[in-house]
Amino acid sequence: MTSIRRDGEETRFLTHINDKCVGCGICTSICPTKSIKNGPILPIARGLVDMDYININKNSCCLCGLCASACPFDALQFEINDKNIKEIEEYPKWAKDAEIDTDVCVYCKACERACPQDAINVTRTLPKRENLVVGEIDVNQEKCINCKICEELCPGDAIKVKQTGLETYETVIMRINVFTV
Repeated sequence: MTSIRRDGEETRFLTHINDKCVGCGICTSICPTKSIKNGPILPIARGLVDMDYININKNSCCLCGLCASACPFDALQFEINDKNIKEIEEYPKWAKDAEIDTDVCVYCKACERACPQDAINVTRTLPKRENLVVGEIDVNQEKCINCKICEELCPGDAIKVKQTGLETYETVIMRINVFTV
């Protein structure tokens, strides 16, 4: 836990609570003096490094409180004269709005897995296999040399090459459904 206190005309107090922090970097982006830097997020999260998710330079921090007002996890607390800025009517509040462009979204669920607050729920419905790409296939027996390559490569075991006589082979399409993902 890091804290900075400055007394003067007003008493300003900034506290970072590492147990609430996820290292998202919002505070580092909003800091006007660039006094906040992210630590090595993944090693910290995995317990390989024992340090806070963020580092605050106490000498350059101007104690404006923008970081605390923007922190969605309440990991940064900022007080002016022992009153939390979230209780001060005049202090800026950040309007939050998350929007997903469903025309572009591929429903991969990466955002759902990454969200530290479990705020995103992706429900995807996949079409039935028979409603995917369906086609037709046939074999021109006059061009076919009966090499059996098609039989070996068919992932659905849909092609069988049969010998019909001593010198002749017949390529038979057992069942062909063409599916792509």
